[in-house]
Amino acid sequence: MILTTSTTPKILTAALTRINEDKVVELAQRSLDRGVHPHLIMEQMRAGLDAVYQLYSKGTYFLADLLIAAEIFKKVQNMVQDQTRLTDRREATDIVFGTVKDDIHDIGKNIVISVMESMDLQVVDLGVDVEPGRFVHAVAAAKAPILCLMGLLTVSYEHMKDTVALLEKAGLRQNTVVFIGGLVNDSVQAYVGSDYWEQDVYKACQLCKTVLKRELPSSLHIS
Repeated sequence: MILTTSTTPKILTAALTRINEDKVVELAQRSLDRGVHPHLIMEQMRAGLDAVYQLYSKGTYFLADLLIAAEIFKKVQNMVQDQTRLTDRREATDIVFGTVKDDIHDIGKNIVISVMESMDLQVVDLGVDVEPGRFVHAVAAAKAPILCLMGLLTVSYEHMKDTVALLEKAGLRQNTVVFIGGLVNDSVQAYVGSDYWEQDVYKACQLCKTVLKRELPSSLHIS
């Protein structure tokens, strides 16, 4: 079955839900060759990624499955962009992301960024062991509305707090929504002075999209 502009079969969504990379890529390419609108393809891909997350939430799929699905999504997204040169492709940075000073954990950060990019969020990855000043410089240079700080060590809290304070000193805090992730909770958020914290990968990414749409006030704290 081929996707058409007159019907919206769920075959592409189903293939991604089953994490069948070969089938997803084949269907996406055949659909592009037949002139199916790129947005229809990506809508079905997003529906498939949502379905994978629901299965992950229920314990049917593992985190590795979610990550693989996100990578398949990105592969098709690149195919669509390369072949159609979408005119609405955005270059503006949405998020500056990094693991804070004295912490070299990067697996969690990389997983979150992978899912973010699959959701068409534009991310600048500063890597690990990032000094507070580098975060602030990157936010200023990219004019990014969101800063995400990752930390899995107790020492990370102090560096997160220093980063938020430096952001304030630079006059950027009012226009920058700060997320923290990793080994965090309500108490850490209060100490650091961030706007949000989240440990669930998909929820964190969805929350970033919601904030970018200005559907939540920046003063609202969600855990």
